[in-house]
Amino acid sequence: MYKIILVDDEDEVREGIKQKISWSKYGFELVGDFDNGRDALEAIEQHRPDVIITDICMPFMDGLGLARAVMDRYRDMKVIIVTGYEDFEYAKQAITLKVTEYLLKPINAREFAEFLSKMKQDLDEDHLQKANLVKLRMHLNQSLPLLRERFLEQLVTTRMKSEEMRIN
Repeated sequence: MYKIILVDDEDEVREGIKQKISWSKYGFELVGDFDNGRDALEAIEQHRPDVIITDICMPFMDGLGLARAVMDRYRDMKVIIVTGYEDFEYAKQAITLKVTEYLLKPINAREFAEFLSKMKQDLDEDHLQKANLVKLRMHLNQSLPLLRERFLEQLVTTRMKSEEMRIN
């Protein structure tokens, strides 16, 4: 189950999303909802969510400021902007911050559910790739002593050109 935090200064929007979505059905647990980026950032430190869904315009710290802080500290977290502003400048900043998605309000429950399904697939793929990388590193670390031994044996028993012995 992936953890998710919701950040929007509009109570009706936050409550609507919280109530209309069956989070666990899509593989998520809503670990918190906040009305500003500053409070959300403190919760992010504590809960370490996989996904942050945030509005742009909020008091104290806006969504782009929150995205910037998250990207600086936690590279693996996905930040999703959900906003009513179609301003291209906001979209440009979101791209610069490597925001995962930029969704426009109003968004209905069906669209949001489809988005969550896609997000879960993306997170599953990320976790699978990381697991595969860990396995590859483990195999390399296990094979390295044998490779060194074979190299040294070859070095002693055969003639090698100086270019072959040089390590780049």
